[in-house]
Amino acid sequence: MLDTKIEFGIDERGNPIIIDELLTRDSSRFVLAATYKERLANREEPDHFDKEYLRLAYTAAGYRGEGVPPEMPLWLKEELSRRYVELFEKITGQRFEYLLGPISQRILTNLENYLRNN
Repeated sequence: MLDTKIEFGIDERGNPIIIDELLTRDSSRFVLAATYKERLANREEPDHFDKEYLRLAYTAAGYRGEGVPPEMPLWLKEELSRRYVELFEKITGQRFEYLLGPISQRILTNLENYLRNN
């Protein structure tokens, strides 16, 4: 991990609390340590395993975050998926299991199980 942001708030009793996700690919920047120094020395972007790759791709296409973003091309969807799977495997040491079919029923089942057990 290169860096992370932590957002805090105050609860009703004045205690500090974390108010956003923590240590995820959306709140942190993950780069490949093995090539980090070499790529910086060559003035190249680090090998990213987070949403920075998406930002850079959209910036290169001329989108600056204002208005409706352009349609995400298939090659970018595939590359982001590959990077997220690789990040999962590097962090967990487990092989990513691809599941086919509609995700909506799995989400509902997982939510029901979570709510029943918590």
